[in-house]
Amino acid sequence: MEKIGDVEAEYKKNKELSKEDVNLLKDWIEKQPHLPKISEFQIILFLHSCYYRIEPTKTCIESFYTAKSHCPDFFTNRDPVKYENEIFQTFLIAPLQKKTRAGYQIIFCKFINTDVNKFVFSNAIKTLDMVTVLMLHQLGTAPGYVILGDLSGISFGHITKLTPTQLSKFFFYLQEALPIRLKGFLLINIPSFIDKLMALIKPFMKNDLLNCLELYNNNFDGLYKTIPKDCLPNEYGGEAGTIDELIKLKIIFFLHASYYKIEPAKTYIENYYTLKGSWLEFSQNRDINLEPMRHTMRLSLVTDLPVRTKHNHLVVYTRIMDSSLDHFDALQQLKYFDMFVSAVFRVTGLSDGQVGVMDMEGVTFGHLLRINLMDLKRHAYYVQEALPIRIKGLHYINVSPVVDKLLSMIKPFLKKEMASLIHVHTKMDTLYEYVPKEALPNELGGQAATYKELHEENAQYLIEEEAEIDETKRTEISKNAMPFLE
Repeated sequence: MEKIGDVEAEYKKNKELSKEDVNLLKDWIEKQPHLPKISEFQIILFLHSCYYRIEPTKTCIESFYTAKSHCPDFFTNRDPVKYENEIFQTFLIAPLQKKTRAGYQIIFCKFINTDVNKFVFSNAIKTLDMVTVLMLHQLGTAPGYVILGDLSGISFGHITKLTPTQLSKFFFYLQEALPIRLKGFLLINIPSFIDKLMALIKPFMKNDLLNCLELYNNNFDGLYKTIPKDCLPNEYGGEAGTIDELIKLKIIFFLHASYYKIEPAKTYIENYYTLKGSWLEFSQNRDINLEPMRHTMRLSLVTDLPVRTKHNHLVVYTRIMDSSLDHFDALQQLKYFDMFVSAVFRVTGLSDGQVGVMDMEGVTFGHLLRINLMDLKRHAYYVQEALPIRIKGLHYINVSPVVDKLLSMIKPFLKKEMASLIHVHTKMDTLYEYVPKEALPNELGGQAATYKELHEENAQYLIEEEAEIDETKRTEISKNAMPFLE
């Protein structure tokens, strides 16, 4: 199974990567009161992007978090429903499956809707950043990245919506802060007024970026020298699938969840978007910069476990970390679970099935009294009729009489097929028949890590890209921070 932010894999993959350098940077970060907490995996990304040079890595870290903190247009208000309904219907920004001959990852960018009134530059940058961050967490370090942009449909009206301030901040972030090795910046199907666009953006491009800039009209012979033809979408003579297939990639999850039956997949899609659009308390306000979500993340552990079942099913484990009733919000718990699980499935891709392990330690009757039955009914519908996964088992452990009451609340909303997947374990030995013992947290006899370690790792995965500089604690202003502080 692909692990989110796999530190061990990075040490094995990169011979130049040393624990000593990582620890040196950890110590330096701890002495910078304005910087947020940064995970070891994130430090490795920065170090790799700077070719394992310590001082440039420090500068990159400073630049990254300064940019995140001082450019809210690019890095805040990332509501998933808004992504799907607005941003993702305007831009296609997606990784291509094949790499270049040099092993570089390719990010493909193109307008889906060329209506000038729909074009918001900050939304395009927001989408590019989200895709890149997801690739970094899924794939880890890479020898390099190539950005391939198709300018088909771009008009002078689009150019007039680019401001020098936004361009300055974007190119600063791309060249000085984003922890990737950018090896190519390629633009194809360039318009007749490309000179006007270049005049606008060149002042913000350093020589390194200018040197890897390539421009092509409708003749791609030169392009194929950088990116092999078979890496590209079909419309460009390649074999990576059609543009339409890239746009509809998410449909694959619905199709897979429906065991590749067309009509059930259509129903899943309809149910998913209908529920997301009507149950706004569940689908919206998921910004992890806001305190309600941060609070919920502190109280809950949701994680995918590092070892799959003997049937190759992904195991998702959840428990509450704080049993105080004053802190418990059932709807927020359901929302956080959905956010994390969705992120995991985007990273791990298609799976033969998913198994849930619900640890009921600390759950009381008081918690059940705070569950809204209508929310429970809607969530049961969502899991059974809309969420694009194949559930293969739901296992309750550390049970008490509370579980019987909880199940009596849930079962009226469950189909027979789903109800048959529920297993209540009074002893851990019976769980091991379904989930390998070594896959579980240490406290349950496994080897996955402690509750505390898993909690910190997975909460950090969701928040580290949104972490910000605390300017009140900055002791001196770095030269690199100036574009964002002026």
